[in-house]
Amino acid sequence: ISISTVMKERAILVAIARYRLYDIDRLLGRGFVYGGLLALLAGLYAASMRLFTALFGLHAQFTVGDTTLRESAEAARLLGTGVHIHCCEGFTDLADARTKHGVSAVERLAQAGALGPKTILAHCIHVSESDCELIAKSGATVSHQPRSNMNNSVGAMSLAQMRGANVNL
Repeated sequence: ISISTVMKERAILVAIARYRLYDIDRLLGRGFVYGGLLALLAGLYAASMRLFTALFGLHAQFTVGDTTLRESAEAARLLGTGVHIHCCEGFTDLADARTKHGVSAVERLAQAGALGPKTILAHCIHVSESDCELIAKSGATVSHQPRSNMNNSVGAMSLAQMRGANVNL
């Protein structure tokens, strides 16, 4: 099943909107990724009825493959919504992006089309100045998580660096 097929099937969205979002994967048996995408589409249908707003929630760039990242970003764009993703929370995020993709985590998100004005990046502790400039240029918003960062001992985001690059916070 393709994302475009699901988006065209309004009847599916109406049926899905009647179920709790965490039941969709079990009910449809489409697998984790498609179940999650279908849940989001149901949420977007509800949002079109002004019940609430939904974003594509991708855990972190190092936990999603290229296809999932790219297709989720494209679906978000087509549906007029955004992406929420943890970004540069720990050094593993940086190492993964550089080792597997040859770019920074922020650059990988940008290349996949996942950065934009409706994107929310959680954490952004270990970002370079060029990453900050890329985030600012895209219009994405960084969500500061000081308590979580402290509990996980991953460091502290540089508010001065973010403000200096005019990043939305």
